Amino acid sequence: MLGIVLATGLVVDDGIVVTENIYKKLEGGMNKYRAAVEGSKEIFFAVISTSITLAVFSSGCVFARVCGEVVP
Repeated sequence: MLGIVLATGLVVDDGIVVTENIYKKLEGGMNKYRAAVEGSKEIFFAVISTSITLAVFSSGCVFARVCGEVVP
């Protein structure tokens, strides 16, 4: 259950960060399309690294569950 809560939190947090960055670009005077592209490019690495971290933790949780069933 804790894993689901953490995963949901990471995904929501990434969405908020990207949205804030795009909004900052819009306030700077960019048009909508360009702000979306530029804002997403700037945050891309952070979102990908968070997604990889999420994948690693998720697979670790699954593996721990399997090991817990095999070795009591």
